[in-house]
Amino acid sequence: MVEFRTLREEEFGQWLEHCTYVFTQKNNMTHAEMYSYFNRHIQNDPWKSFDNIFVAVERGVILSTLKYIDRDVLINGELIKAGGIAEVS
Repeated sequence: MVEFRTLREEEFGQWLEHCTYVFTQKNNMTHAEMYSYFNRHIQNDPWKSFDNIFVAVERGVILSTLKYIDRDVLINGELIKAGGIAEVS
């Protein structure tokens, strides 16, 4: 049975490998370059939270993922809440 939930901290390595595999197939980057990209993307994010990474998991294997990005942006001098999605597979 497929379980839909947020990523657990101990699954971070598996999530990195999942994203690396999926997106290496679509880009002209090596496995190492793509792995480094996703790792930096998370590690350098001051607002990172595993609660914002949603996964579909079956028998301990990540099948799909979506990351929600919550940000405050400055537009015309006004701070506005914004959001986006990333790492959709």
